[in-house]
Amino acid sequence: MAGFINADGHFGLYIKESKTNKLGVQCMLRIQITQQDRSLIVLHEIKKYLGMGQVSANEVKKTSDFTIGSQKQINEFIIIFKEAKLLGAKALDFADFCFALDLMNQKAHLTPKGVSQIRKISAGMNTGRINFNRG
Repeated sequence: MAGFINADGHFGLYIKESKTNKLGVQCMLRIQITQQDRSLIVLHEIKKYLGMGQVSANEVKKTSDFTIGSQKQINEFIIIFKEAKLLGAKALDFADFCFALDLMNQKAHLTPKGVSQIRKISAGMNTGRINFNRG
């Protein structure tokens, strides 16, 4: 699993506008692994092995994605995955993702301060990462 996530995985932390949320925004988490369609069977095996997630196709890009988007399933995945050895920036993104998940588990995303914290974490992850040191 760690190899797939190191190479083709993504820990996503998103904040989008929401008319139904009291704060006007919704915080969302997503774990995703992308493969070329010729490796679609791998994604189905990951889903089967984990017993969670969804596989979907992107016909334009000729790729498919394994995605976990529910907070409950992400919590279950993190328990399984915590001991995995991620490397480089992906390990830092995972640590930030877990920190944001902890905030959301504590319902901090339902407060202005919590949303601000999550927004800051999100801005520094993935392509926004400029700090490649732990600490």
